[in-house]
Amino acid sequence: MRIPEGLLLTPPHVHSGEEEIFHILSGNATLWQDGRTCTVSAGDTIVHVARGAPHTLIGSDGGFEALVFGQRQLPETGHLPRSRRVWVARVALDVPDEHPWEAEARLGLPEGEPGERPANVRTFDDASTVDANGGDATDIGAFEVQGPPSQYAASIQQPINADGTSVFNGRRGVVPVKFTFTLGGVATCTLPPATIAVTRTAGGVIGPIDESDYNGSADNGSNFRISNCQYAYNLSTGALGVGTYRVDTVINGQVVGSATFGLR
Repeated sequence: MRIPEGLLLTPPHVHSGEEEIFHILSGNATLWQDGRTCTVSAGDTIVHVARGAPHTLIGSDGGFEALVFGQRQLPETGHLPRSRRVWVARVALDVPDEHPWEAEARLGLPEGEPGERPANVRTFDDASTVDANGGDATDIGAFEVQGPPSQYAASIQQPINADGTSVFNGRRGVVPVKFTFTLGGVATCTLPPATIAVTRTAGGVIGPIDESDYNGSADNGSNFRISNCQYAYNLSTGALGVGTYRVDTVINGQVVGSATFGLR
């Protein structure tokens, strides 16, 4: 995409569900983000998460050329904060006589206070050396476009308290982990396969726990059992030791519920 000097890439906007990534190939631009501005140029990459700060790019010093990446989710909504307009997919709302971008055009270029480059702008010295393991340049792993959020939501059940205050005696051998689920905010008993992930967050060695350290004879690896409209897992505590632990419920690679408890 090529944007001449003095023109906007888009009106300042926010997406409700999409992430956007802009990589400047050549030229210079002004990044306007939430009322502040900074200069970006060839080699810079800007990442905008869904429901983040309003943003746009303005061509400067001869304009710029950029690669633009987006998920193109439908239906998608966009918010134009200055004109207080919203579009849903390709349908504009509350615009009786004009498209919201026409209203934005009458407002001219957005004004902003010059400032430091925000954390979502990075420069890659040599794109061929960048990889998710670091390489010789900046790690781009944190800027990977994420999939759409899961419509499932999990709620921990007793004996683990939802507020994270539960502390169990590790010598008891087992902590029952139970989650109920909603789909789109509605309780459901139609549950897809789910797995458990356990992480030590305090005490001992911090980090993920191998399933061989917590699974027992009643369970199959890290797979939850389904019982009475709940996911259930008998977490073996014999090899875990004293500390604080987080249990995550994972569906299709996404964490949809978590709970924290302690062992003494």
